[in-house]
Amino acid sequence: MMRTTGITAGDVGIVLVNFRGLRDTLSCLGAVANLRTPPRRVIVVDNGSGDGSADTLRMELARCGSGVCAELLELPGNEGFAGGNNAALRLLLRDQGCRAFWLLNNDAEPEPAALDALCETLNALATPGACGSLLVHMGGAGRVQCTGGGRLNRLFGTARHLGEGLAVDAAQRLSTKEVEARLDYICGASLLVARSAVERAGLLDEAFFLYYEDVEWGLRLRRAGFDLGYAPGSVVRHKEGGSTGAASSREGNVPVRSRFIDYLTLRNRVWLMRLAYPFALPLVLASYLGVAVNRWRRGQADRLGLVARAAWHGLTGRMGRPDPSHSPK
Repeated sequence: MMRTTGITAGDVGIVLVNFRGLRDTLSCLGAVANLRTPPRRVIVVDNGSGDGSADTLRMELARCGSGVCAELLELPGNEGFAGGNNAALRLLLRDQGCRAFWLLNNDAEPEPAALDALCETLNALATPGACGSLLVHMGGAGRVQCTGGGRLNRLFGTARHLGEGLAVDAAQRLSTKEVEARLDYICGASLLVARSAVERAGLLDEAFFLYYEDVEWGLRLRRAGFDLGYAPGSVVRHKEGGSTGAASSREGNVPVRSRFIDYLTLRNRVWLMRLAYPFALPLVLASYLGVAVNRWRRGQADRLGLVARAAWHGLTGRMGRPDPSHSPK
């Protein structure tokens, strides 16, 4: 396989997906404008927000003198994380000058050297596939969200970010090679992927709609023979949940996770294991009895039917955009 070398920030197309997150998107674009080396292109996808944010973005992006020059791609409806990013990737793939693509969450803010560090890491991989940043929780103590990405439990289908909760300086002292050896996937909040990897392994799987699509993509890239990398010098501050309305519970009490997100994570976990490790499906489904018990203990007995539907839909392939009944409440 021919090795991809020499990718610089000027060869990269950046993709931001906006869904009713105008303020976050504008902040992210401001950070992109301050990158040490400008990218080749920036595409902002409005994922059918329907709240007027596309109109504001159109006006803001027309004023190149005020910041980064970007293109706006408007979708008629919400196609989810995978569909929104894929729409921009299909457009960027027509541009032969784009040798890599940076998927960046709109609720993330990269530091000036973030893209250069990602490119350096991607170039250093034996078979460049994708690499991730040092993601840091925005605000508060600034603890680490993940060092590039994470691992998948191949028996139960749960995904765990590597380095989560570490102090930033401690994360930056970790052995990069040891982190990379453990990576099953790159976190989609900041993911630089080589053009050659996309052309061989394919785009994100839109069946997931939202959640676990980056995990499946990482597994697919690995199986296609590509390496995954971690760039500790690529620091990206991330709200985590700002783009979906999810919030993390730090107190260990009733989680802030909405019904919508609860359904998607449970459904998509089963679907991922059906695709990647079908031998483990009996264990995954049995573990959902424990999930149901936990919901009951948390005072969420109204979600027991949701847990059952999510498991059944993942098992039977009822995927894609979820039914409106699972909208956030």
